[in-house]
Amino acid sequence: MVAVSCDSRRSRYRNCERHLLHDQHARPVFSGPLPPLSSAEVVISGNLRKTVTYLAGNIGERNIIAYPQLQATATFIESWFKGLGYEVKSQEYVVQMRKVRNISAEIQGTTTSNEIIVVAAHYDTVYDCPGADDNTSGIAALFELARLLRDSHPARTIRFVAFVNEEPPWFQTGSMGSLAALAGSNIQPLQGTYVIFPCVRSLTPNGDAAAFCDRLRHESRVALVPGLPRWFGPGSEGHVRICFATSRAILQEAFDRMEPVVNPR
Repeated sequence: MVAVSCDSRRSRYRNCERHLLHDQHARPVFSGPLPPLSSAEVVISGNLRKTVTYLAGNIGERNIIAYPQLQATATFIESWFKGLGYEVKSQEYVVQMRKVRNISAEIQGTTTSNEIIVVAAHYDTVYDCPGADDNTSGIAALFELARLLRDSHPARTIRFVAFVNEEPPWFQTGSMGSLAALAGSNIQPLQGTYVIFPCVRSLTPNGDAAAFCDRLRHESRVALVPGLPRWFGPGSEGHVRICFATSRAILQEAFDRMEPVVNPR
């Protein structure tokens, strides 16, 4: 089983969510008007906007405290998958005497159906927040992938999953939806990723990754995300997250700026 997440939670430093560089005067990599969307891209854009507007705008906050909204979201997700012709499954369990559930739909593989690619996003939000970015945008992407792939015939089984209870206080606990859904699964090592998580303990006093990131922002004008156990789990302290989901030019400029701090002369 291979898991793919449509989750923006990992980047709590919001300036890192879309840009690696933290400098309003950074040299632009692209200028001029964007090319017009194709007809297929117009449909995708409209569907993404519709999902985010409905979940974040109409339903809003959804979690154990905002329980009716959490249930309404689960029903919406289930109906959406069914509308595409999928057979929908629910994994129900109890948290604080309330029933919550993961919701899944899948495309059966043609030749190696016992190998499963999991494409997932969570549908709960933090308290007092509509969660448009985290993680309604992930659910919108999950929906579009399920729509675009529904008539495909993949070799491996593709399973689309909407997880519940991914936000604190359930994150990294037994009540976390993804841990409940994948318990007992044989997860294969990733063969590729768009992030690296290097250790920076030797580059900062006391091995403080947050202090190292602060120094980079002030001296190099580069924003990185420090490894915090609250978000990345045990063993993440002293590391930083670097995302490769950007252009080669931006990455090169960022590394050039970091050089004097990482390798002072």
